[in-house]
Amino acid sequence: MTANSLPAYLFVFGNSPDLAQAELAAVLNRLSSPGKIASFSPPSLVLQADSPLSSQLFELLGGTVKIGEIFDRLPKTDPDELQKNIVQKLILAAKEKQKDKISFGISQIGETPPVNLLSLTKAVKKTLEAAGYKVRFVLPTRGERELTSVVITKEGLDEIILSQSGKEVLLTKTVWVQNFESWNKRDYDRPKVAPHTGMIPPKLARMMVNLALPATSFKPPAVVLDPFCGVGTILAEAMQLGADVIGTDIDPKQVQRTKENLAWLKDQYSLSTKFSAHQSDATQISRKIKQKLTAIVTEPDLGPNDLQIRRYSPESRQTLMEKLTNLYLSGLKDWHHLLPKSGRVGIVLPSFTISKDKELSLVKMVIDKAKIMGYSLSAGPFKYARPQATVRRNICVFESEKR
Repeated sequence: MTANSLPAYLFVFGNSPDLAQAELAAVLNRLSSPGKIASFSPPSLVLQADSPLSSQLFELLGGTVKIGEIFDRLPKTDPDELQKNIVQKLILAAKEKQKDKISFGISQIGETPPVNLLSLTKAVKKTLEAAGYKVRFVLPTRGERELTSVVITKEGLDEIILSQSGKEVLLTKTVWVQNFESWNKRDYDRPKVAPHTGMIPPKLARMMVNLALPATSFKPPAVVLDPFCGVGTILAEAMQLGADVIGTDIDPKQVQRTKENLAWLKDQYSLSTKFSAHQSDATQISRKIKQKLTAIVTEPDLGPNDLQIRRYSPESRQTLMEKLTNLYLSGLKDWHHLLPKSGRVGIVLPSFTISKDKELSLVKMVIDKAKIMGYSLSAGPFKYARPQATVRRNICVFESEKR
């Protein structure tokens, strides 16, 4: 980037790029951050900004793993040109930090033409040492092309990313990586967990909350409800974003777990946001809660995992699908009373892999029925599944229309 040009950023997403891209667009829109998406080639996106972006914006995101500022564009992968530009950028960074030591690493992302990272890295190191710097480098794990956020943070690396945008090769210097320690803390260090109930990952919870909050800026605090609160994962991420939260669950043990986890969260992060949790049937919440909500975000009962449902008879599978569909639609019908016009519901809907070529899904039926109830589909459905996951999640965001 030259002194007179506008900044361009590379956003690197996790294992659900389409969902992460939608989250980023929602947050940029809500914060009125000027800029436009120049290209989207999973797992990365190029954003052309009108002014430098704040790290405060970056911290709001759940689906973005790292962010870098693009400093050069080349018409082709020329090792000598790559080496020269990388060296210049690393020296500039060292001068800004007033240090004579450089620790760096080079990553490749997406469809970048093959580059021998070891040879390039060694050539950069040799040139930097000739310029008088003490230099060390770290390579990606064997078989990988990208350095992880954990390695970048723990090793204190300046990371250079090579990626492709159209016919150009982009050179990017990482300026932010996701705070893995904070995410792990909220996932594993909270007082109460229930690993056998298929807990929603905190990063997915954050993305869903960001998609469900109003499309434009709003006066805080927002009020977010989770009707199937479990141990409070979604509510915790909403609190982190500055929302007051209400949780309900039909299981009183889960209600107590939520209360303990959210009290712990408030203490650990010194939050001023408020929370409450109550026992309630998720399809009859409007009888207990009379206040208008900003948004509803939830992961309801998703039924059995793939391994279990494969043992069901066709009749039992049909009964299960009808039961789950009725649960979700009954909830949406009740929650409509609590939402303002354009209020949103972010919800996880399951699908089940019966065999290699057969999947059971109720997503389309729920979407079609929700439209009859007074909702429009605002975003999704987005598929979300970790490689080892047994539950196939489909993320939908519905918007309440005028009744």
